[in-house]
Order: sequence, then C-alpha cells, then structure tokens
Amino acid sequence: MESLPKNLTREADISRSPEDKCGVISRSLFLWMLPLLYKGYRQSLGVDDLYAPPIDAAPVDLEEKLWRDWSNSITNLVILDSSSQPGARYRLLSVTAKALLPRLLAPIIPRLCVVGFMVAQPVFLSLLIRFLSDNSDSRNDGYNSLAAYALIYIGLAVANAWYFHQTFKFITCVRAGLVTLVYDRTMSLSTAAIDKSSAVTIMSADIERITIGLKNIHDLWANVIQVALAAWLLERQTGVAIILPLLVAASCGYGTLKISAAAGGQQANWLKRIEKSADVTSRTLSSTRGIKVCGFANTLIDVIQGLRGEELQAASKLRWWQVGALVMGFFPVMISPVLTLAVFVFVADRASQPLDASRMFVSLSTLTIMSQPLSVLFQSGPMISSMIACFDRIGRFIETQEGLDISQQSSTAADTEGDAKIQNGSFGWSVDSASVLKGINVTLPRGKLTTIIGPVGCGKSTLLKGLLGEVTYANGAIMLPRGSLGFCDQNPWIVNGTVEENITMFSGNDNEHYNTVLEACALSDDLKQLSAGDQSKVGSKGIALSGGQKQRVSLARTLFARRNINLFDDILSGLDSTTESHVFAAIFGPTGLLRRNKSTTILATHSVHFLPYADHIICIGPEGNIVQQGSFTELSAIGGYVSSLGIKNNQNLLGYINPKASNGETENNSKTKTPEPDGEDKSQKPRGVYRYYVKSVGYGMSLLYLVLATIYTFLFTFPYLWAKWWTDANSRDPWQYTGFYMGGYALLQVSCLISLVIFARHAVITITDTGITLNRFSQDLQMVDNELPLAVLNIACSGLILIGRMLLIINTSYWLAFSFPLIILALGVLQSVYMGTSRQLRHLDLETKSPPVFSICRVIGWAGFHSRFGWQGPFKELLYRNLNRSQRPFYLLLVLQRWLSVSLDCLTAGFVILLGAVTITMRDQISPGFAGVALANLIGLSGSMSTVVETWTQMETSMTSIERFRDFECDVPSETRGYSQTAAPPEWPSRGAVEIRNLTATYKDGAVTALKNITMSIKPGEKIGICGRTGSGKTSFTLALFRMIDVQKGSISVDGLDVASMEPNTLRSSLNGIPQEPYFMPGTVRFNADPLGTSSDEDITRALTSVHMDRAVRNKGGLNAEMEDMLFSQGEKQLFCLARSILKRSKVIVLDEATSNIDIDTESLIKKVIDEEFKNFTVITVAHRLSVILNNDRIAVLEAGELVEFDTPEALLNRESRLRKLRDA
Repeated sequence: MESLPKNLTREADISRSPEDKCGVISRSLFLWMLPLLYKGYRQSLGVDDLYAPPIDAAPVDLEEKLWRDWSNSITNLVILDSSSQPGARYRLLSVTAKALLPRLLAPIIPRLCVVGFMVAQPVFLSLLIRFLSDNSDSRNDGYNSLAAYALIYIGLAVANAWYFHQTFKFITCVRAGLVTLVYDRTMSLSTAAIDKSSAVTIMSADIERITIGLKNIHDLWANVIQVALAAWLLERQTGVAIILPLLVAASCGYGTLKISAAAGGQQANWLKRIEKSADVTSRTLSSTRGIKVCGFANTLIDVIQGLRGEELQAASKLRWWQVGALVMGFFPVMISPVLTLAVFVFVADRASQPLDASRMFVSLSTLTIMSQPLSVLFQSGPMISSMIACFDRIGRFIETQEGLDISQQSSTAADTEGDAKIQNGSFGWSVDSASVLKGINVTLPRGKLTTIIGPVGCGKSTLLKGLLGEVTYANGAIMLPRGSLGFCDQNPWIVNGTVEENITMFSGNDNEHYNTVLEACALSDDLKQLSAGDQSKVGSKGIALSGGQKQRVSLARTLFARRNINLFDDILSGLDSTTESHVFAAIFGPTGLLRRNKSTTILATHSVHFLPYADHIICIGPEGNIVQQGSFTELSAIGGYVSSLGIKNNQNLLGYINPKASNGETENNSKTKTPEPDGEDKSQKPRGVYRYYVKSVGYGMSLLYLVLATIYTFLFTFPYLWAKWWTDANSRDPWQYTGFYMGGYALLQVSCLISLVIFARHAVITITDTGITLNRFSQDLQMVDNELPLAVLNIACSGLILIGRMLLIINTSYWLAFSFPLIILALGVLQSVYMGTSRQLRHLDLETKSPPVFSICRVIGWAGFHSRFGWQGPFKELLYRNLNRSQRPFYLLLVLQRWLSVSLDCLTAGFVILLGAVTITMRDQISPGFAGVALANLIGLSGSMSTVVETWTQMETSMTSIERFRDFECDVPSETRGYSQTAAPPEWPSRGAVEIRNLTATYKDGAVTALKNITMSIKPGEKIGICGRTGSGKTSFTLALFRMIDVQKGSISVDGLDVASMEPNTLRSSLNGIPQEPYFMPGTVRFNADPLGTSSDEDITRALTSVHMDRAVRNKGGLNAEMEDMLFSQGEKQLFCLARSILKRSKVIVLDEATSNIDIDTESLIKKVIDEEFKNFTVITVAHRLSVILNNDRIAVLEAGELVEFDTPEALLNRESRLRKLRDA
C-alpha cells in the first residue's frame, strides 16, 4: 500500500482550475466557465485548453483509500467464500461510498433546498390565482406574491446548480478511483487469469454506466421527501382524494422494483453479448492479414454480424423492461390527476364545494410536483440496478486471483544466491485438468545458457511461464537467483509507438548500450530502410514491421533492460538462417551480449543446431516430463533424444557472422503510414449526417416516429386547456357539465398514456437497430445503440411539448407574444454558445477515453510481465497522465450542462416576472383560468427548455458517431472499388497453373515498392519454395497472390484467370492459404476445421490424424469442444491450420512461414503431409528454414523485392548462388 503513487489524479505541473480561485457568486452561477465558453465558440479546443478538475474533485489518496477499505472488507469475510456472503454484491459500492463519504454527503443540503423550493411553488401559485380572482385585493399584494414567486425560481436555479455540481464532483472522483482499481488489478493478473474482454468492457462500458446511475443516487431519498410534502399539500386541497394517488404511486413503485430485478438479468445477458462481440471484433481487427490469407473474410463477417444480432436481440429484451419502467414512471403523472379529480368531484358534489380555478390548477401543479419525482424515481430504478450490477462486475473482477508470486516459493537466501532450481514441479493451465508438466526437477546454472527443447506441445512455453508465475496451476518449489527478471515471448509484444519507444520502454537512456543492442539484434540496417529510422511509428501490434522485425524489436527490449535472469521463448523462429546465426552468436554465443553480462539465460527453442553452444540442455518429452538434462557432450554420449538429432559439435557453426544481417527491404508495410489524428473541426456539424441517419432508419419509420411524437405531445398539453374550460364552465353552471368534462379529461390522460407506450416502444426499440452494421468503434456503437435513440425521442417530445407550453402561456395575454422573439433569441444565443463548446467537449471526451482503455490493452497484451520487469510504476504513471487528460473534458462536460440549466432557469425566472407583471397589471382582462394554465405550465417550462437544448446537443454529439460511420463508409477505399469483377468458373482453380508477369507491387499510396519486375511460371502440381533474407519480400509475394497489396504493373493469373479481375474475397476463398500467424474463429473445433461445413466428422478426424493432432483434440473434448479451450501451443496451432487446409482441397496451396514454430520431427511430418495430401497440387511454400523447401521442385530466392534466382535446388546449390550462401550461413 505504501508503494502506491500519491499523484493519482493530480499532476504537479497542472495549474489550478479557475473554479478553485473564484468566489461564491461565480461558483454558484458558473461564471468561471465563461472564458472557456467564449474560446470554444470562437475556435477549436484541445485537451490542453481545458481546465483541470478542482482539488476537491481529485483527491490525491483516493486509490490508497479504496484499496485499504477493499482489503478490510475482504479480511472481515475471509472465513467464508466471498461470493456467497450476504451483501457481497454491494461490497465495492459500499467501499467506494466509504472512501468518498464527504463527497457523497456534500449534495445533501442543496438537494434539500431543491425540495423546499419545489414544494413552495404551488403555495405561491395559489396566492397569485386568488389575487386574480379577487378584485378587492391591492395590486401591491400581487406584486409581493410575484416577488416571492420569482425568488423561488431563482433559488431553485441556484440550489439545483449547487446540488448537481457537488454530485458531479463525486462522480468524477468515483470514475478516477474505479479506473485505477481496474488498471491496478489488471497489472497484477497473470496471462491465464485475465479475461481481456471483461477488462476492456469494464473500462469502456461498466464505468460509464456507473457514472450515469450515480447522477440520480440522491433522488432515492429526496424524491420520497418531496412526494410526502406534496401529498400533504394536496390533501389540503382535495381531502380524502389523496388516497388514490398514493395507492397508484405505491403500486407503480412495487412494479418498478420487479421490473428492475428482471432488467438486471437481461442487462447481464446483454453485457455478456457485448463482451463476446468486442472480443471477437478485437481479435479480428488485429489479425486481418491471416484472415484474408485463409479466405475467412465472408465467414467472419457472418460470424460478427451474428454476434451483433445477438447483442441487439439481447438489448431489445432489455429495452422492453426499460419501456416498462418508463410506463411505471409516467403512470402516476397521467392517471393520478384523473383519480384525484374524480374522487374530489364525487365528494365535493355532496359537500357543495366548488371546483374553481385556484383549486384546479394548484391541485394539478401539486400533483405534478408529486408525480414527476415518482416518474424520475421509477425510471431511475433500472439505471440504479444497472449501476449496482456494474459495481458487482468490477468487484468480482478485482477479486480475480492474482498471478503466482514466485518470490513466495523461493527457498533460503543461500539457495537464491546459487543456481535456479525447480523441485517436484507441476504446472498446468487449469486446476481441473491434468498438468501439462509434472515431476519437474531441474537445475538452471547461474550465469549460464540453458536451452529447453522438445517436440511441439510438450510444455516448453509452460515451463517458462511457470518460472514466471504466469500459469494457473503450479505445485512444487521454485528457487531463482536473486536479481531482476526479463522475458521475451514467442508472440512479440509491440505497442503503437516508435521503434525506439518499443525498445527502451522505461529502462532509461543509454545510447552506447542502445546501439550495441541494435547491432546484436541485426536491426541497424532495418532501421535505415524505415522512413524515420528508429523514430518510425510501428502501428498497432507492430503492423508496420515484418514478423522477424517484430520479434527482434521485442528481443531488443529485453536485452536493453539488462536483467540478471532472462527467459526467451522460441524467439529465433521467425528469422532466416543468416539473421538467426548472427542473433544467436551476438546474444547467446560464447562472446555474446548475455555471456558478457553473466546473465542467467533460459532459451526454449526449436533451433536445435545451436545446442553445442548451450551450457545446459533440458529435454522435455511428449508426456510433459523431463527425459534428459545435462551438457551437450554428456547427452550426446549417452544416447537418447539429443543424440538422435544427429547434431555435430561444430565450433565453426558461428564462424560466419554478418553484422549487417538484415539488409533487405523491410517487409510488407514498413513505411505504411499510421493513422493520423482526426483533424476535423470539432465545432462544425457536417452536412448530410441527419439525412444519412434517416435513410438508415427508413423514411417510413421516421415519418411514423414524428406522427407518434406529435400525437403524444398534443395529448400531453391539451388537458391543461381542457381543465381551463372545465373551471370556466363550473363558474357559470356549477356541476352541470362535470360528468362531460371529467370523462373528457380522463379520456385525454389515458390516451396520452397509451400513446406514450406506443411511442416509447417504437422509439426505444425499433429505432435502436439503425441498419448500420459497421463495427468501427465500440464507443460509437454504444452511442448509436443507447444514447442516440433516447436523444431522438427526447428532442421530439421535449421540443413539441415546449412549443405547446409556450402556446398555452400566450393564451393568457397576447402581449406576452412580444417577448417571444427575445426569448427565442436568448435561447438561440445560449444554444449556439453551448453547442460550440459542448460538441467539442464531447469529441474530446470520446478521444481521451481511448488512452485509458488503450493502457488496459497494453497491460493485457503483456499481463503479468510488468512486475517481472519492475515496470508497474511507470505504466501506472502513464495511466495517470492519460486519466488526468480524460477527466478534464468529462468533468467540464457535466459542468457545462449545469451552466446551461442555470442560464435557462434564470431565463425562466425573468419570464415568470414578465408573466406575473402582465397578469397583475391586466388582471381585469385576464381570466383566472388562463392565468392558472400559464402559471402551472411555468413550473415545467424551465425543464422543457433545458431538456430541449441538452437533448439537441446530445443528439448532435451522438450524430458524431453516425458521421464517423458515414465517413468510414465513404472515405475508406474498398478493395473492390475501381476493379471490374469477373466471376470465377466452378471448381476454379482446377489445374493450379500460376503465371506471374513483370509484377511490380507497392503498399498503399505507392510509398514502398515491395516487389520489382518479378516473372515466374509455375506449372500445375509443382512444389515451389520462396526464400530470402528477413525483409527480402517473401511476405509481400504472398500478399500479392492474395491481392492484399497494390499491383502497379504486370499481372498474376491462376489457370488463365487474372486475379486482379476477381472479387478479392472470392479469390482468397478459392485459394488455400496457411498464414504465418494462425487464426481461429469463435466456435467449436469442428467449425474451425471446416468453416463452410462441407466435410464430415470422419473427414475432419482423418485430417487431424494426418497431422498427428487427433489425440490432442480428443483429450480436450473432441470436435464439439470450444476452440478457445484447446490451449494449443504455437506449433500445434500451425499443425491444426495444416489439417484445415487438407479439408479445403484447393488446387493452389500457399504456406506463408507456416513452419516457423516447430521442431525437426514436426517439420518432417509437415513435409510428409504435403507430399502425400497435396501430391498433385501446386504448393508455394514461403520459408526461412531452407530444410523445409530443399526437396521442392524449384526454389525462388528474393532479395530487396526482386527475384534473383529461380531454379531447381540441385542447380542452385551446385554453383555459387545466393541459395548456397543462405544454406551455408
């Protein structure tokens, strides 16, 4: 706890917010926001232009308090399973409330003031109407009542602003605390324990829902008080008639509780769908190359759209419960007046009490003040329930078991000074299944090189992860020498930054050591080929680098960190023979970098030809046990696995070391431009977005929506005018028309409720499915699904209701109409100023939410290893900087909404004064009924104006997501755009003849020429090998075959059909590609083996048997098991992909570095499978291991994107050729 940074949400160099320095008046009316509003109105805003949250909205010790209280809550319940404890669901909620108790209690006093001012409105409304009805009263009495009425509205404006301001500070604190809790827990989890989709969903969705739910948290008690006081006032007006509204309220409250409980289950189901959809989409976007090579694009589109459909279906079920909550909320508003007036009329008729204007409109106003809080309270039920569920999800995530702490398994200090040891070790990925490794007893010499070898899937990677404490299950004793740990995984971990940033990370600056590492990793010449050298952006997951370059950048990071103990997992697999020899010699060799540093080095590898240079060798057998260990000389002499490899102790193996080992062009998109930040003018709304949205929804649906909104608005406002006619009729002929007006009033209110149900169902459910299926941004989809439909609903209702209220108020006196241009002008100015800044803040809020989520993704990508490198602190500091920037627009956007409300409340207060002055001055000409209508509508006028402007802005900002979808659809070039599409004949390709003529290909915008004037003719059934140094253009050749890079000139034809004329996905699904990085879709083993469902189970089993994967699949559940539960090693994944290609049976097979993560035996198996299963097929094998292709019919050697040799292996090896040099390197 003591090690936690104390600058959670405050940076030392952030200047104080103007809010911290302003006075009471400026703070109450948000005058300190005016400079920012002016700036936002005049120009575009950036994050640096925004004020930081005030000091009391950014407590410096928040994370420490949360962790301390969380730990105490767990300690108190340690005896029993925490998940079974009563109240466990509310644990994190209560911990958060305790840690932020002063901030949680701060809104209570202003909220009580709001209740007081709200309840006072009907009292003074009664005084004004009585004054207008009694001409004997002095005008001064009227003006006094007017002054009191105006003070109520001004006080209500200030109290509301004060209340929400304090609430927003509390929400801002909660958001900061939860983000840091989730991030901190994510950093402590192992790769096996962490659920990527859960962590990302929590950061992007759950915390957002919590902030929404907390806005109404104080309504739970305040609205109860307001309802009680309003009920007391109503009883004074209507007597026993108050009973029925209370019964209605109680019934609706009970219904809301039931609805909220049911909605919680629906929301949990919806969130699971979102998680699954987000996870699949994320994995798809990061593996587009492999997906296209496999020809899975159309299949994956169907899969993702199916998941999206399931998500919307689950959301639709949740929407029904939300509509139910909406109806429960509005039921008292619509029905209570009917029941109250009906009972009152029945009782008053017998008591001869008149229903005059004062009693009518004071009762209606009081019912509004009583019913509206109930409506808010009932509609808040699902949001509060959602908030609690999100707190529970985050709490359960925080309870996730941390990675194993290897320091707790170390023995005495004397042991940790010597060799590393594992005693009776067992390691696995599940406590419920058999251990991958068992009975492990090994010694790892300190300061020496230990290599771990064995067949594919034997557990080499598991042993390394066990040493790191990154497995789910471990048993036995692990003793490591004292010192810092370094680790380099076989799957390179690359962040979206420069090459230098990826290498140095948080290890400081040392130019001499940096250059030494670059030379050792053979990166110096690669950097010369990049447009900006080591300052070049590598893109997301290193997309701008080749596979070998990514591996060496990751290796360089580990070396630059200078750790005492270094673990390497098959990091030579993606390198050509020359680069591999250079890297091994410069790093692991007798005079290598790690030897000079006397590092304890553990290398898991398939490159067994380097075994003579290892000090210690550990051989793992197929059953996960140690079959041999010792030095190379010892193991070669005694026979067994090492001896069977036939490796000679050739001391000249590393004699040829080329310090410029990688001198070719960089791979596929080494100069591909990474996306630039969105440079649009955030203050301007593009044209055509609304038309695009309406077109997506459908013109018929949009027209029906508008008609329903108009009907609902009429039924909502017309009862006020009906009530006025009723009181006028009563004043002329008491009780004569009571039945008629009572029945009409009841009909109007019930019709309004029915229209609300129909309208809400249409708006909230139907319009949610916009027909826009692009999945560009999860945040945009959330906004399109959730915020936009509600914004459209609210703007239609609130806008029309505002117009209706204004028309009813004008009926009081047409002199008021002259004030309307001024009011409209004021609203226009407020909306313009507000929109100019609000829309930009919303943009910035969306943009700055990405870095904290990106920080989580960074941690997930290398979960557990940060602690091994000692980088928890720097990564936290990075999160805090991103969080600080994210808090600025988040907080200011909330404050800006309050500024708008205060402005509109003040405008309403001014209109109250104007209306009161007109009615008092002209009371002889104004009917008390019309005055009652006007004054009763004034109670809701401010809220209507505020809702119109806020929802219009919300709709505008939500339309930003539609704009981004539209721009993505219009601006991102389609692969099919500009090409004439030729339909492929049935069974194409039927022969497998490939003709390449004068092929020159580049990446986007022609920035890099990847292939230059390549010409080759491949006969049907030929086996062709493609080789070359790292960066020579091998992968580019593959991408050109699959139409994934731009062909500038020349052509590629297969069986006489030019591939440039074909639809890309049809081409890729017709060829048979095996990518360098295996990709698996969500679903069963059967589905992944045969996505199109054209093969029987027997055929699938036979294909798996051919690649020796049938046993591994059978032991883990068979064909019906989920693919994600297989936990295959990298080599096993590649074998599974080979089995999948056997089932596809296309006449052209392309293997793109598909043999990189396998041992010699598996390599022999693959060659055997190719010879047997693809005997009469054309096979093009891209490989850096020459042993894989030396038995091919012909071999093509690429260099700097050019074809320099193309002949039979015998012909090339019998002369001084480049192939010979590669073999001898």
